Amino acid sequence: MKDKFDFKPTIVLALVAGIVTALLVIAERSVQYDETQLSGKLADSCIELMGEGEYKVLLDWLEEGYPIEKPPEVAKLIKNTTTGGIAFQIIVNGYSTNGINMLIVMDEDGGVEALTVVENKETAKIGTRVEDPAFMNNFLGRADPVRIVKGTPRADNEIAALTGATRSSNAVANAVNLAIETYEVLYG
Repeated sequence: MKDKFDFKPTIVLALVAGIVTALLVIAERSVQYDETQLSGKLADSCIELMGEGEYKVLLDWLEEGYPIEKPPEVAKLIKNTTTGGIAFQIIVNGYSTNGINMLIVMDEDGGVEALTVVENKETAKIGTRVEDPAFMNNFLGRADPVRIVKGTPRADNEIAALTGATRSSNAVANAVNLAIETYEVLYG
């Protein structure tokens, strides 16, 4: 007579799931990411904004002799060792968490020399408008923190928010301000 509760299929399924899970964990741990290497759009952006050359990514700032640890929003400090250029990869929250990934190049006086959005996870045709050169050019040459305002800017440090994209506009300003302030601490 056959038992009412046959556990064999359940046990086999649990074993298979356990084995698959263990293999996935092993595979994940075996993949090593080298954060000191530039690749993809970030590498292309570095070349576009800072030119050809040898690039060095600095992750452990204290070990490199800088006075502070790397702020969490700064993904990378990138040096073009050929030209001496300095850039920050900064990832900030806009409307989306970690929605805007930027590369901000600083000039030797601590001003913004160039900037671009490496990756944008903001709402299409709304938050993605921060990539428009007419908006981005407002940040060029800035060496002091800026503020996003709704409406017409009334002070030199104010930049008009993009209509419907205030959070995304603020995210770009926050990234630029962090680059300016961090550069001042490191090189000022």
